[in-house]
Amino acid sequence: MLAEAGLITDPRCAAALDLLESKRLPDGGFPAEARYYQVRAVPSGRYRSLVDWGPTGRRRFNPWVTCAALTVLRAADRPLARIDEHGGTARISADAKAYGPQPDQVSTR
Repeated sequence: MLAEAGLITDPRCAAALDLLESKRLPDGGFPAEARYYQVRAVPSGRYRSLVDWGPTGRRRFNPWVTCAALTVLRAADRPLARIDEHGGTARISADAKAYGPQPDQVSTR
C-alpha cells in the first residue's frame, strides 16, 4: 500500500525494506514462509481457498510472493538482483522462471 501511495521511499520504511531484501533466496525469488489457508475442493469455514497459492517454506520460491516483493523493491528504487560475494548478480533459476514473472517483467503500476 505504501508503494501504491508513493510513500515507500519514506525513511521510516528502510528497516522493513532491509528485512524484505534479507528474505531473498539464492535463486532470486522470495518465500511464502507460512500458509494461512487450506486448499479445498469446496470452500467451507474460515481460511479455505479453492486456489493453491504455491509452495510455502523458508527455503522455497513462491511466485506470488516474489512478484509482490519485486514490485515493492522496484518502487523503492532498491536493487532487483542480489550481488553475491564475488560481485556477480544472482539470477533467477530455471525452476523459479517456470513459476512466475521475471524482475524486468514486474510492473509497479
